[in-house]
Amino acid sequence: MTAAPTPSYFESREAHKLFLPLPDEPNASVALENQIQLLTDVNKSAEGYQRIIKNLKELNEDDITAHQKWILQQKAQYFAVSLYHAKISMNKWTWDKCCDKGIQQLQHAGLTLANNAKTVARWYHQFRDNRSFKIATPKKNLSMNNKCTNGFRSLQPKRKS
Repeated sequence: MTAAPTPSYFESREAHKLFLPLPDEPNASVALENQIQLLTDVNKSAEGYQRIIKNLKELNEDDITAHQKWILQQKAQYFAVSLYHAKISMNKWTWDKCCDKGIQQLQHAGLTLANNAKTVARWYHQFRDNRSFKIATPKKNLSMNNKCTNGFRSLQPKRKS
């Protein structure tokens, strides 16, 4: 009598909830592979970060700071490495342990954005729904206070009291 094969973690409800397969992805394992590929692509070019900006069409290039681009690319690295660890070890590890291993590995490469697995897990939770992040759009000052009718500030000197 042979024992029934042990079901993969990726067939579980827990895996489905954690990795959120898209409608065209048959299971969590495929979702995981697709996310790893997307996140790897983010770091393949200087403009790769654009692939994970949800509201890219609402932004101008100047609206996204160099720091925001750098943060997005770092988060992509944390997720890709953590998801890789999940792919190979999730039957015996927790998601937090996968995130922790990813942090340790990236610290050796000089990344210090995260030092806590819960932080990476929280970022991933924000990312996974749409596989993207929303960048805050800059507030534009449309106030007409102290402006002439042509839209420019008055250049009249202030009166002395």
